Amino acid sequence: MLVLQSLLFLVHEQMARNSVRWHFPMVNNIGWRILTNEEHIAWMVARGMPMNPLVERYRDKPASAFGQDFSGFGTWLSKG
Repeated sequence: MLVLQSLLFLVHEQMARNSVRWHFPMVNNIGWRILTNEEHIAWMVARGMPMNPLVERYRDKPASAFGQDFSGFGTWLSKG
């Protein structure tokens, strides 16, 4: 039983790590809270957030407006 529980836990952890469902709330927060304030943008860019037209399009828009295209963030969004 313990082996089965451990296996299920490991499978669940791997699935959670590979999931991108958290990208939508993260990009929503970036679009509504970060991209609407120049000081916040500068702070985030200084810490590695990319700034390009594909990222800027999320300003005041929901992440779902562009499907699952988070390519403007490159690998930055997936870094842990």
